[in-house]
Amino acid sequence: MATERQTLSGDTIQSMLGRSAFIRFLNLEVVSVDAGREGTRAAQQQLLPVLIHTDRLQDKPLVEAVLRMGEDTSVQGFTNQQTALMGRPDSRPQLPRIKCPTLVLVGRGDALTPLELSQEMANGIPNAKLEIIADCGHLSTMER
Repeated sequence: MATERQTLSGDTIQSMLGRSAFIRFLNLEVVSVDAGREGTRAAQQQLLPVLIHTDRLQDKPLVEAVLRMGEDTSVQGFTNQQTALMGRPDSRPQLPRIKCPTLVLVGRGDALTPLELSQEMANGIPNAKLEIIADCGHLSTMER
């Protein structure tokens, strides 16, 4: 039986429903308005609170950069991304096979890959180092 606990393998039922809703939003509502750049930008706008730390939502250059990423993705590309995320296999059994130096980087405020999951990943990789970035969300390389 599925639980609401998110795992490295993919999504909770709630997350899958959210991704499915975005796919419907893009393929039904947005396509009828003006798909392409406007549609994926609108989807990215809705995702902002889970992509970047809440304290950074007023950072206009950062927000604009994240929204441009949405514009640069086609509706079909965005749909493919969400579908792939929902169906990805559980990679945890493969983690001990990683033999190279590994850094697991997570923003303390990451809503998509919370600290608990990043710790699980770091614990599964031999000699991995976990770095936690304060006041940062999922897009740590853009935020800090």
